[in-house]
Amino acid sequence: MEDAEIMISIGEMAERFNTTIQTIRWYEKELNLNIPRNELGQRIFGKAEIELFEKIFFLKEQGLNLKAIKKILENNNVIEQTPQTDIVAKDNSTEIALYNNFIDYMEAFKSQLMDEIRQENTQSRMYIINTINDIKTEIAATNMEFDKVDKFIEEWRQRQKGSQKKSILARIFSK
Repeated sequence: MEDAEIMISIGEMAERFNTTIQTIRWYEKELNLNIPRNELGQRIFGKAEIELFEKIFFLKEQGLNLKAIKKILENNNVIEQTPQTDIVAKDNSTEIALYNNFIDYMEAFKSQLMDEIRQENTQSRMYIINTINDIKTEIAATNMEFDKVDKFIEEWRQRQKGSQKKSILARIFSK
């Protein structure tokens, strides 16, 4: 049996992204999204549409406007390009530069984060190694004490064996 694809309503979609139904409809209109509909004409969102909206909301959180997001999605062939009705092509170099700067920033952030993780990992390893060495030292010291106690008990047993060889009367009168 094949797994059925997830299909959710526009209300569930809005709830999932903590937004309103109107916002989902607005993005659909402004970005020329082709959202499938059921036999009643209601929008239904599958895995592909959910992933698309994850990208859209991520880019919105990064400060991009809908025009820039639309251009990015068109350039990445995520959505179909809108036919140019204007004779003069609009210059989107600012949005593209913003996007490229954002990508560069994220790469630098990733690199910095990885360096911090490596440093924290190294510090944690050193702390663990030092703690283990401290515990080994304590165990060695404790073992030396146990050796002393064992030696004392053995000497006491030897003295007890030696004193048991004398008869009771000999022990009483020898004192």
